[in-house]
Amino acid sequence: MKCISYHLFFRNFSNPERMRILLALKEKPLSVGELSEKLNVEQSVISHALSSLKHCSIVQCEQKGKKKIYSLNKETTVPLLNLVDKHTTCFCKNVHEGEVK
Repeated sequence: MKCISYHLFFRNFSNPERMRILLALKEKPLSVGELSEKLNVEQSVISHALSSLKHCSIVQCEQKGKKKIYSLNKETTVPLLNLVDKHTTCFCKNVHEGEVK
């Protein structure tokens, strides 16, 4: 059922911790350890969030030596985040970091 897949997909974007991971990965690909350090969150929390993001192919994982490097899906996730940025810039002028006026 399409409704369930929509729910799983958008649940990833509505979760604040997963969203912080996506915004960090928007800057550049990172390992779990690098994400943990950058976001000041335990590695187990990062790994759990990445598992959900990988399940929907929102992020991709590449093995580089002993590290797994995570990046955004360039085909769909990057354009989607850019569209959200454009929309919020144009239409959400009274929103400031989680504060709605």
